Amino acid sequence: MRTRPSEESKGPQSRSGATLVGCLVKIVVAGVAGTLIVCAVIYFIFFSTTHHESSATMFPMHGDLTPSTASDITLYAAGLDHTAEYTVSEEGLQRFLKREFGSSFEGPEAVDRETFDNYYRDGALADWEWSEDLVSYDMWKSRGTSHRLLHDTKTGRTHQASAHW
Repeated sequence: MRTRPSEESKGPQSRSGATLVGCLVKIVVAGVAGTLIVCAVIYFIFFSTTHHESSATMFPMHGDLTPSTASDITLYAAGLDHTAEYTVSEEGLQRFLKREFGSSFEGPEAVDRETFDNYYRDGALADWEWSEDLVSYDMWKSRGTSHRLLHDTKTGRTHQASAHW
């Protein structure tokens, strides 16, 4: 009469096969978990909305996107582009723009009501109201960036839209 072989009689080949499969499963699970963590970090850095009391609390890569004297900063990152809302004095903004744009920087242009209604009345600026204190800055850098700022010289409120191509 034939008997069924016990697990022990199957030999080391069976056990090593199970061990190999177990190791492979662990490697795959660790790889997937690592990939998800990397994706989450990249998303947080490049595709998130964050609020900061000052630029000192921003992610180091984002720290130079706004004036160092800015406060109450909301940063909307979208890949290499970003939009930011913050409060900064006229002097602080001028220093930042001169540092970033050097000799190519030119002073602000007044924003009249018609220009405001035609160019600034979009979703991002829907809660802004026109005033005589609004000025705009439009700048370009040779490395492929454009920057448009709308600044209220009385309150310091600033909207910055920067794009890279």
